[in-house]
Amino acid sequence: MVIIFGLKNCDSCRKALAFFGRECKFIDIRKEGFDIDSKKKVIEQFGEKLINRRSRTWRELKTKERAKSLSQIISDHPSVVKRPVIFFYTDIFLGWNKELETNFKIGQLPTSSS
Repeated sequence: MVIIFGLKNCDSCRKALAFFGRECKFIDIRKEGFDIDSKKKVIEQFGEKLINRRSRTWRELKTKERAKSLSQIISDHPSVVKRPVIFFYTDIFLGWNKELETNFKIGQLPTSSS
């Protein structure tokens, strides 16, 4: 099963959703957040790469907020996460671009993406 974690108004998330269509489940991280298991997996795999440091949310965070654990930052400020986070069966991918879309189309996927 394909699960996409993202924001409903995010252009990259919309592109990924359009690509997978009805074959996926979408979870809006602003409304539902990550479940504990999924959050643990993405933090283990991507660590600090999960944070979009160019995002408005990140730039507006105070030093005290930035000093919190990665898990707490993601829970408190879900829009700071690079999007989408795609759980493709046993693999996890971060972000969406033409290269990843092409690889999905031809079935030549790396084991994971960052």
